[in-house]
Amino acid sequence: MRAGTVRLAIDSRIDQVHMIGWAVRGVCAAIAMSEKDAYQVELCIVEAVNNAIEHAYASEAGHEVSVVVSVAGGRITL
Repeated sequence: MRAGTVRLAIDSRIDQVHMIGWAVRGVCAAIAMSEKDAYQVELCIVEAVNNAIEHAYASEAGHEVSVVVSVAGGRITL
């Protein structure tokens, strides 16, 4: 399995959070994670990004929200 890191960034808008979820789900699929586990990881990252937008930026657009996704040894780190 190949290791690597990717940085994902969106504007601090709730309507953009799904993009992070889709990307993370794609990484989960690439490391052959079960569908159930991939869904749970996607849900966790979507909730974390939603919370960052709501609590750090008071749901105000115009701020960058980034997530770093790393894969090594069959594990994913967010």
